[in-house]
Amino acid sequence: MILLIDIGNSRIKIAAENNGQLEMYEALNYVPSQILKQFSNKIDELISSPPTTILISNVAGPDIDKDLCQWSESKFQLTPIFAVVNDKLCGLVNAYSQPEKLGIDRWLAMIAASNCFSGPICVVDCGTAVTIDAIDDKKYFLGGVILPGIQVMRQSLIENTHAIGGNATGHIGDVFARDTQQGVSTGSILAIVATIELVVKKLEERTDQKVSCILTGGDAALIQTNMTIPTTLKTDLVFHGLILWGKENGLV
Repeated sequence: MILLIDIGNSRIKIAAENNGQLEMYEALNYVPSQILKQFSNKIDELISSPPTTILISNVAGPDIDKDLCQWSESKFQLTPIFAVVNDKLCGLVNAYSQPEKLGIDRWLAMIAASNCFSGPICVVDCGTAVTIDAIDDKKYFLGGVILPGIQVMRQSLIENTHAIGGNATGHIGDVFARDTQQGVSTGSILAIVATIELVVKKLEERTDQKVSCILTGGDAALIQTNMTIPTTLKTDLVFHGLILWGKENGLV
């Protein structure tokens, strides 16, 4: 069994691969100072037999890498393998001038998407931040944009204005909201939806082809319900990319 761990800015996602089948386990919010305790307790609940390999995607910093190494070596006598960004993998070419500066979660999601879909692709990860990455029909990663996620956008307004307060809801009602909280909810979602649709349009203009728009991440389902263009929801995209990364590098 291959244990798969995806550590984002605010959540840890856990899955496993058994005999070629991906099994999604759970996602949990974490506090950085308590991450090992929270994570270890959850692993004890989920896993009945020790893994043969542990693959990790981590964008939360090197301190967590160190903590997870110590935990894995103590608990399973295994050194975990942390995925890193490549210049090229699975036919996908990295456009970044410094490839290592690209977030590993973005790279893995793009590897998985380009393995599943043909033609030009927009890969959208809807998490703490929203990343929108463009791949052309020749599997060349053109680049992307990053904007605040729904909660970050809302929290920024609440913290930096005098009159806005309270809790925004998680949906769009009438676009012309008649109370402040609903206005914040509607505005944050529409800002993300409009940016995604603009990037898709720009990629279609550049490639002169129809673009596949793939959504992943914790807020992907909410964003999808408000899109006006066709999209595909793939919540396990990073895990599929992590498995492909491990296989391509001869690690699993």
